[in-house]
Amino acid sequence: MKKLWILTSLVALCFNTHLTIAWAQNAAGPRMVIKEKAADYQHVDEGDIIEHVFRVYNQGDQPLQIKNVKPG
Repeated sequence: MKKLWILTSLVALCFNTHLTIAWAQNAAGPRMVIKEKAADYQHVDEGDIIEHVFRVYNQGDQPLQIKNVKPG
């Protein structure tokens, strides 16, 4: 009987953990997705002007606000 109680408790704990993780992954709010994380230009001559466009997508269910960008 004790083994059954321990097994039932373990199964309930695993199920609860799975639900918590699934809920956290589907949380409401903005969700920023950037498919291309970096641009590598290999070699750049001094004085050259370089431009690159990073596409930022909001796959969440609320507006995404980008308030601070730090190039690096």
